[in-house]
Amino acid sequence: MSDNQRPSIWGRLLSAGGRPLPRAVAEYVLQLRLTEADHSRLDELADRCQLGALTAAERHEYEELVQAGMLLSIWHAQARAALRTTGAAAHG
Repeated sequence: MSDNQRPSIWGRLLSAGGRPLPRAVAEYVLQLRLTEADHSRLDELADRCQLGALTAAERHEYEELVQAGMLLSIWHAQARAALRTTGAAAHG
């Protein structure tokens, strides 16, 4: 399995078997964020990556932060979709 497949696998796990997430879970997922320290570190590592100056450990850390951000984006999209679905069901 390639590292690029990890976020999509985690996204599928969160998809609840094709059922919308319960409203409380979706609202919780939307609160999940990288910390300010994580964002700062990601920016620092991205700058060093552009310069070709990352160590092997920094490259691994950078890739982990990027994957975490992609995973959060997938989860947030699924949570927003679940809230739209549960909102429509509650009003329809």
